[in-house]
This record gives sequence, C-alpha cells and structure tokens, in this order.
Amino acid sequence: MNAKGDRIDGVFVLGSCAYEPRHVTPAETDDFLDTVMLECLEAGADLLPPVVTVPGRHDIHRLGPGHGMLTKALTRYWSDTERGLWRGDEEDIVEAVRDVSLASFVAWSEPHANFPQWRSGALPGEGSVRLGTSAGALGIVAANTIFRMAVPDSTAELATCTLGQLDRAVGGEYLQWADANDLTLVVAGHSAVVPASLTPVLPKTVLIAPDGESAQFGSAAQWLVTSRSTTRQHRLLRVEFTDGGRPKIRDLAAPPAEQPVPLPSSRRTVNRVAEVSPTTLEAYDEQTAVEEFYQQIGTGRMILVAVSGVHGESSPIDTDTLTRRLTQAVYGEVPDPAPTTSEIWNTALAELGPQMVDQHVAELRGADLESTAAARRVLQTPWWRIYDFTATDIFSSLLELDPQIAETNTFTNALLRKPAAGNATVETVAMHGNPTGHEALNFTIPADDDLSPRALWFRRLKAELLTHPTVFMAASPSSWSLWNTLALTQPQTEAEQFPRFLITGPGTAADRARIRRAGLTHIQVLPHEFAKQQLRPGLEILQQGKKRLADIRLGARRGSGIKLVSSLVDKAPTGSVEFLKGQDPTWGDIKDGFAVKLSITDRIRASARPAEDGRHRILVVEGRAGSGKTTALMQYAYELHQAGRTVAWIDREATDPLPNLKAQALSMSADAIFVDDVDIFGSLGASLLRELSNGGKALVVAAIRTSRSDELDVTFQSQRVSADEPLKDEDLGHIVDVLHTHGLPGILKKQRLRPEKIEKLRELCDRSLLVAMIQVVTGKRFEEKVASEYRELDPEHVSVYATVCVFESAIVFKKRGIEQEDLLQIVSGRSAPKPSLNRAISRLVDRRFLALAPDGTVRCRQRTIADTVVETVLKKNPKQLASVIEYLLRFYAQYAAGVRDNDDPYRRVLIRLLNHSLMVSLRLAHTGPGHLQYGARTTPG
Repeated sequence: MNAKGDRIDGVFVLGSCAYEPRHVTPAETDDFLDTVMLECLEAGADLLPPVVTVPGRHDIHRLGPGHGMLTKALTRYWSDTERGLWRGDEEDIVEAVRDVSLASFVAWSEPHANFPQWRSGALPGEGSVRLGTSAGALGIVAANTIFRMAVPDSTAELATCTLGQLDRAVGGEYLQWADANDLTLVVAGHSAVVPASLTPVLPKTVLIAPDGESAQFGSAAQWLVTSRSTTRQHRLLRVEFTDGGRPKIRDLAAPPAEQPVPLPSSRRTVNRVAEVSPTTLEAYDEQTAVEEFYQQIGTGRMILVAVSGVHGESSPIDTDTLTRRLTQAVYGEVPDPAPTTSEIWNTALAELGPQMVDQHVAELRGADLESTAAARRVLQTPWWRIYDFTATDIFSSLLELDPQIAETNTFTNALLRKPAAGNATVETVAMHGNPTGHEALNFTIPADDDLSPRALWFRRLKAELLTHPTVFMAASPSSWSLWNTLALTQPQTEAEQFPRFLITGPGTAADRARIRRAGLTHIQVLPHEFAKQQLRPGLEILQQGKKRLADIRLGARRGSGIKLVSSLVDKAPTGSVEFLKGQDPTWGDIKDGFAVKLSITDRIRASARPAEDGRHRILVVEGRAGSGKTTALMQYAYELHQAGRTVAWIDREATDPLPNLKAQALSMSADAIFVDDVDIFGSLGASLLRELSNGGKALVVAAIRTSRSDELDVTFQSQRVSADEPLKDEDLGHIVDVLHTHGLPGILKKQRLRPEKIEKLRELCDRSLLVAMIQVVTGKRFEEKVASEYRELDPEHVSVYATVCVFESAIVFKKRGIEQEDLLQIVSGRSAPKPSLNRAISRLVDRRFLALAPDGTVRCRQRTIADTVVETVLKKNPKQLASVIEYLLRFYAQYAAGVRDNDDPYRRVLIRLLNHSLMVSLRLAHTGPGHLQYGARTTPG
C-alpha cells in the first residue's frame, strides 16, 4: 500500500485473544500489532496507523456472587438500566463493567489508545470516527456488544447493540450521522441483534464481528463474521461505489463465488433518514390509544398537565398567543429563534410598561359558558392532580361559578400557597398564577433549591411525573409552551410503567416524529374536542377512577381513622411466604394460615373475658420488638370477626386527630377495638384507650413495646399479657410444620428429628420470634443479615433505604410509610427528583427491602428491621445518620413552615424530628442555641 502511495488509516482489533480455531493470547496480539507497525516503518510510512481495540467474548471476566447487583442490572433490570446507561445516568454500572468484568482488557488496551480523531462512547472499546477518502466519507463505529455476557451462565442472546448505544458512540443522532456517510462500518466483538430502527441506513452499512452468528433471529441485518476454518481466519474487503453512489463490497480473501458481500436492498428502505423518519411509524390507532388512556385514568392516579386548548379557539388566549403578541409589540415582528415566554415577559415589562402588559394580560381572562364547557368535563374527570400551565382563568372561574364542581375540586395559586397534605379533593394548581394582573403572574422556571411555594410545586410536579401516569393537553403539537413544559419531564424506561400521553392535533409528520421521540402516546384530537367526546359524565371507567381515587384519598392515606376488620379482611391480598421471611403480617397472611396461631392468642382470649358485671377491662399486650404482638392481635381480632362480632382496628396508619378517633369509635358501636402500637399516641394513649373502652362496654386490646410502656401513665389500670414468655413445645412444633409446608426449613434441615428441630428453634427464639424466623430461613444471625444486606446496597439504594428505616423506626415514627413522591424529593436533596432514585425505590421494593402499599406509601418490610438498621448500622456511622436527618428536616421544614394546624401530617413529622430527646437518642449534637449539627451536606448514604 505504501509503495502505491496509499497508507493504513487505522487498525481495529476485535478482541485481544481467542480460543478457537487456535489459541491466541493478548501477548501474541501485541506481537502481531508490533509487526504491523514495524512493517509500516520499513515500507516508508511517515506516520504509524492508529489502533482501536474492541473487546471480544474472551476478554470477559465472569461476574461472581459478590456482584449480584451488577448482574441484576444487566439482566433482570436491563430494561430499567438501558436508557439511563446510554444517557450517562448509570456511571456506577459503567465503572463496574470497566473495573470488574473488563479490567484485564482495559489494562491491555490502554497502551494502544492512540487514534487522534476517535470519539469515545459509553463503554470500554466504544466510539466512532469519520474518515475522508477519495471515494467519499467512511464512518466507523465500534460497539461493545459483549458487556452483558459477563453475567453467570450467559448466552449469546445477551450480546447487545441498540440505537441508544450507537447514539452515544457518535455523540448525537446515529441515524443522521450514518446517513451522512457514504459507507459506515460497525465493528464489534460479537454479533448481536440489530434493531429495526437502523433499517434506513443499512444499505450503506457493513457489520463486522469475529464471533457469533451472521444471521441473528429478530435482527434487521446480517453480520460479516470471520471464518472459523483452519485455512482462513480473516477477511479482505474491497469497497467500490457504483455510479448511483451505492457501495459494492467484495471479500477478496474468499473464493471467487463467495466474494460479493450482500447489503440490504434500497428497494426495501429509503436512502435518506430525513425522508423516512416521519413515515417510519406513521400507523395511528386512535381507539387503542384512547383505551390505553382509559386504563390509566381508571386507576385514579393519573395527573393532567394542561398547557392550552382546553377552551378551544374562543377566549381567553393561550400563552403561545400571549408570547407572540408581546414579542410583536416589543420588536415589531417575531425574531428567529423566538424568545421564550419568560424572556419576553420581563422584556415587555421593561419596554412597554406594566400598564400596556396588563392590557395583554386581560386577554387571559374572560372565560364564559361556551369556553368552559370542555373545562367542566376535565374537572369532572378523576385526576390525581391538575397542573394548570394555561395562565388563564378557565379553571378558577369555573370553580367560582359552579358550586357542584367546587364540592369535588379546589383551586390553588402556586405563587401563594405551598403544597399541603390531606387534600381530599382534586386540586387544580395554577403554576403561572392567576391572571388578575401582571404582578400575579410568573413565567420563570424556578431553581430546584428555591424554597418559594411555586418552586415547591415544580419539585412536586417533577416527582409526580416519575411516579404517576401523565397526560399533557395542548392546542398544537408545535406549541412553544408545550415543549417548554415537556422539558420538565425526564426520560423513563419501559420498566417504570408510567405512560405519558399527549392530547393535541395531528400536526405535521415532523411533529409526530418529535412526539414519538419524546416517548409520548399521541392522541391526535384537540383537547376541548377530546373532553367533549371521551370524558362524558357517567362513563363506567371514569366512575371506577373516581371510586379508586376516593379510596386512596379518603382511606388509609388521607386522614384515616378506625377501620373495620371485616373491610380489611375483604380487601386483603392473598397471604404469602414473605411473612415467614420476616415481612410485617398482612390480613391475607392471617386469613390464609401463613401466620401460625400461637399460645399467646389463648392467653389474650382468656384475659379478654368480661368481669362478673359484664364489663371488659382494658387489655395491654407487652413485648419486645419482633415478639409477635401485632400478629397475635390480628389473629384474635380475626377470630372475633369470624364469630360475627363487630371488630375495629387502629394502627400507625391512623392519621385522624384523637377527638375524631374517639367519635368514630362511639358511632361504630364496635364490640372490640384493637390498637396496635398504642405508644404512637404518646402520653395521650391511656386517655384514648379509656375513651375507646366506653366504661368497659367495648373490649379494648392494645399492644405496646416493653421499652415504651412508660408512655402510659402510672395511674392507668389495665390487664397485662406478656408476649415475651417462652414459646411452648406446641408453638414451636406448629412453626416447624409451617416452615416445612412452605419449603422454608432453612437451617432446621440439619436436624433430622422433629424434637431436634423444635429444640433448635427454641434456642433461636430466646431473643425474639422474628429474629428466630429470619435466622432459620436465611441461616444468618438477624443483625448480621440486616447489616450485610445494607452493605450490599449501592449509594442511591442506601440513600432510600436509610431514609425509610429512620422514618419508620420506633424513635421517629408518627405515621406508617412515606408517600413515594415525598420520598423521592427527600432523597434527591436540593436537586430535582432523579429518575435513578425512583428506580432505586422500585428495585428495593422488588427485592423486598421495602414494600409499596396500595395507597402509594413506601414502607420498610418490618418495623423491627427498621429499628435494627438505625441501632446497629446508622448509629455507628454518625455522618450518614446525620445526613439522613438533615434531608428529612429540610423537606418537612419546607412544607410545614408557616403551618399552624397541629394535625397537619407534615407539621407532626417535623415536630417529632425536632424533638430534643430524638436528637439525644440518635446521638446528634447541639452546636448552639436553636441550632443542631446534622453532619455533612451530602446525599444520605
């Protein structure tokens, strides 16, 4: 080549070693590269060719048992990991791939990294370069297709080549990048399924790999895989361009009949990306899209982001029109690019003056019966919340004029009122304010660490966009305001399962392509028409959504009080073996027999017998954490329920004020009332139990931890039952039988005879029943298991888990669970709520570290585990614990500041967090009057 005046533009090494058809070591590959370089010098080359190394199948170091999280991220949670990985949000996974599974390859390849124009991709060995040749532009992309094959027992099906991966490798849109080339080479260490989205550029693409199958099932193209014969293990490709510019490729190292290399026909694809992208996915099925919308609205958890179009073309104007008119008034025309609403708003106030701007603001008002017809349908729909970005009075005027609508909806001006807990109606939040004048509007996007009410609403919106299905409404798919609002969203993976819809007109082919790219399901109907056609009052699915929304808002989460056991049992999910593994009992566990009935239930029953005068004494069950108090109360309550008695239940999910609980008990006329963890009511617990007893007419059974029994005043008279008494042989035998029945004998398998198993279990139960069950099933000491599980978590998982454990621990809790959107804001600190932290919550739920209740609250799987994490892990790491408390304090202080209602959930939690005894028990120090030291300002964990 040098003799002809040509040169080698680059050397691409696909794999540092091989095992077949002959063994090649990395050292031998080095020797081969040295030979190539030496021959280039001897041939008179003035520059040595640069080298790019791409990992192959034999460069992988298999992941061991200590890398379970990475294995799950690359397999079970791959759909969750994928998009964030190519977007740059999964740096911990990239580091693990580089430093663990490909550590040897990286060390070998670094001395060869010398390609000056090379643009690196996300993973080791990935990147791209475009070379200019006499025949045209040659693009070369290297894809690390083998990184997922590092997991144990992997197969070639894990070889990966995605559009997002190639986008990252070229630093932009791969389809556009490849379309600009006359020929593109995709090189990889192993063949992989090529997505159909690459079809438009395949007629000018050659895919090369040293390993794998040339034809992959489900792939859009074929790979040129190096021959494995003993006589030829290479290809020598010659590229020519026809008069039409189409590449023609021959493998000169192959026999003549096999030399032509086929490429996909251009008759099956269009040559230019710009011509195909709008039409590639043009199929539109409105019925399916609407049915998907109905499925989500029926959950009662869908949020609406209204940008424009709710009132049709009648007055008032929308923000796009306002922006255009202000721009024309200031500049005489609309420049390109046009200013945003926020920019032109401030400019107009300065240039035109407030009085002139107020004339334009007046056009945002003026909603009438015609313009509010569709808005009325919208407000009658069971949304979780409505975020109003219209800046009009379309919703506020309707709420003022229609008392019926006002009964189920409230209007909140985001500029004046911060988010509050306990709202039992559908809340419409005016994100830009109410258009009474220029001073009442704000079009800026607040900073994430801003503490104003409006900034808190923006943070809540960002959190709810990650935790709820969402629909956007806009008058036009090309609306500036729409896309400015969509910029608040963050990409989500399919695994997160929170669909996003856009209801707007069809727009152009480019509009529709842009909407698809944003991951939105496009319902191609104008919002006001959609409201009139699809949101008709009386639709069964809308009624279902209203019922579910009411169940959530008025049930366990929002201002809940006493519940009937009959209702709890009817609604309980089926029991599961998770209870036997250490999860809090559910009513399904009680009903379906997963929870063994022990002799403590007999002692409670005996103590609950009325006195000779027919009155019941208050019964208090005392015991250590994990002694089985809650399970025993639930079993006896279920027994009474089955006997036809009216039985009520109160636990940490009760958030109603005490007077309300007492009034509810009186109106229920319950035969028996059970109170789990009565110490949550502090010094008022004794008073509550007396009121519930109603002079002994109702049986009252309460549970309390031994360590907190002093919460009940010394004058309180009650019958006591200890849950800490040693278990009887019969109890132990029942537990052994249940464990064997459900395939969970654990370490008891080592004992052959049943008496030996009972004796071993008795030894373990010396501390507590929960501790014994976990140790039997897992084979680890309770504290050791809790601590080892904690240490296995990555930093973001630790941040979430530690926060929930502290919140639910005995020394902190005032209510059960944290709302998921609140938890997401807490652990995100001063930053916007992060998708990666939302994924961490989901993964912890999947792994049974946490539980997600039907009301949307996130909980620790067992309160005793939460206590143990705080006592044995976090207290040994004061900086970490202080950081968790700081983040909790910051969040609840933001939401509770200025609130005077002592029954407000945010205020109640804040008061508890600021309690001096809590800080002492957590070993957090005062640094001065009125100020507490909360440790380093880093993310919890």
